[in-house]
Amino acid sequence: MEFAVVFFLHSLTVDVVPAKAVQGDLKRGVTTKVRWGGRLYAAKILFIGPKELCELKVPQVTAEGELVDGPFEIAAVRDPTSSEVTSVNRNLEEMEIEQRMINIEERSASTNEMLSRIERMLLNFDQRMSDIERTVNRIDQKLPAAQGQMQLRYRNAANTRARKVRKDMGDKTPLLLIEDEPVTDGAFNDAFDFYE
Repeated sequence: MEFAVVFFLHSLTVDVVPAKAVQGDLKRGVTTKVRWGGRLYAAKILFIGPKELCELKVPQVTAEGELVDGPFEIAAVRDPTSSEVTSVNRNLEEMEIEQRMINIEERSASTNEMLSRIERMLLNFDQRMSDIERTVNRIDQKLPAAQGQMQLRYRNAANTRARKVRKDMGDKTPLLLIEDEPVTDGAFNDAFDFYE
């Protein structure tokens, strides 16, 4: 199926449309009506060919609606016989395909280079993190231990008291005492189970 690169005169934009969307003659350089978005617009036909080739030509269209041809397409401007046009179009397609392959290979090479650069950066980052971790561990080992700065208070019950409480469930002495807390006759604290 053939497509055409057209330059819309009302919006000064370029697009690729199917050949069946063109009203009238499908010739390069002709201004005609083109169906786009369900409506007819005046447009100039800049290039005719397969869709992939037409899409490659879109960036070559100037703001004035002219297609900047490459050096190998100059022969296609004259009006040769249909067999010559077919052979020229095939040669152009082959050249475009070769150019696309070259572009793909270049992009692939640059992508591979970028990936290897990212990999080196990650390895460098991992090495730096390991160095920082070793440095922090060395500093931590050199610091003196804290002495007398912290006081921990534990709520606890001595094992002998726990045995006594189990034997005498009527004892009203609290199981848990906080340091400096006076012992009072309070309710029995059964919040904890004691296991040996």
